[in-house]
Amino acid sequence: MATIYDIAQFCKTSSATVSYVLNGDGDRRRISKATQERIFAAAEMLHYRPNTAAKRLRRESGKGLNIALFWPNYSFEQGLISTLRAVKSTIDVVEDPLEIALQFYEPGHLAEKESILLSPAYNGVLLGGMAEDDLEYLSGHKLPMPAVVINRSLEGLPVSTVDHRAAGRMACDIALKKGGEDICALWEHQHHVATNLRREAFVERCGALGLDLSNRQFYCDGSEESGYAQGIHLIQKKQLPKVIFCNHEAIARGLLCALTESNIRAGEDVHLFTTSVAPASYCRYCIPSLTVIDLKMQQVAERALRMCLSLISHQTLAKDVVTLQPEIIFRDSFLENQPSFPMF
Repeated sequence: MATIYDIAQFCKTSSATVSYVLNGDGDRRRISKATQERIFAAAEMLHYRPNTAAKRLRRESGKGLNIALFWPNYSFEQGLISTLRAVKSTIDVVEDPLEIALQFYEPGHLAEKESILLSPAYNGVLLGGMAEDDLEYLSGHKLPMPAVVINRSLEGLPVSTVDHRAAGRMACDIALKKGGEDICALWEHQHHVATNLRREAFVERCGALGLDLSNRQFYCDGSEESGYAQGIHLIQKKQLPKVIFCNHEAIARGLLCALTESNIRAGEDVHLFTTSVAPASYCRYCIPSLTVIDLKMQQVAERALRMCLSLISHQTLAKDVVTLQPEIIFRDSFLENQPSFPMF
């Protein structure tokens, strides 16, 4: 099902503008007739249907909604920004009072938040960034309110996610096509569920294509500082390959800084790309701009919230699991049209 974010992308405008137009507020907001017509046409073409869940519940209960968003307390900052943008775009559509209570937790220790998870104060729950222990905990507990899992898979609960294994395979194919055997990959030390899926798919794909990744994988914290330190290490040890894939946009930004300070041109001397859950501007406005595999975090979170609203109003979901496909966005750090090696 299309969302206002999809329409905004199609029309090359903001989700707020789309919301104003679809809610009949375009003239008051001084949005041009041409833009309004383009948005209505896109909504019809994309089969957009407004989410009436919160509005109906508002009429029935006479009060607003409270939804708890559980989020890891470290290493997921950019994903949180994308998620909060999804909340904003959804609030623009439903228009009724909707409060999101942000509940930070330590990954692997979600059970310590049980009193909040079971609280009658919330109409619904969104669960992001869970570790394996958290998934195991939830599998043995039935929550008293609708709950939707973000970017993880858990039997018995609705899920909104990107295809992480597809992202890992995509990263491998892009790296090998450009660099042949002269590639390396940088991963976080922390063994996140989604990272593991991408890494496993990356390694399996490389193995199937005959590439031994021994001594081609490096590990660091998911931060700019660690990416910078790892870049300096590769430069000093003269281990820079033709292509570097980073599994975290913060690592890539730090590594890019190390390359720049060493007068190594990303996009020419070495080709750099990364997966990203951040808003587009985070990697777009680097020098040079970073090529990314977009993990569609904002769209994933928006769909999760809409699923939760539907469940709160006792609607039946069209799908219990919504899976989006990652997308490569080529920028200056890794240009698509430059000479590449044949796949082997």
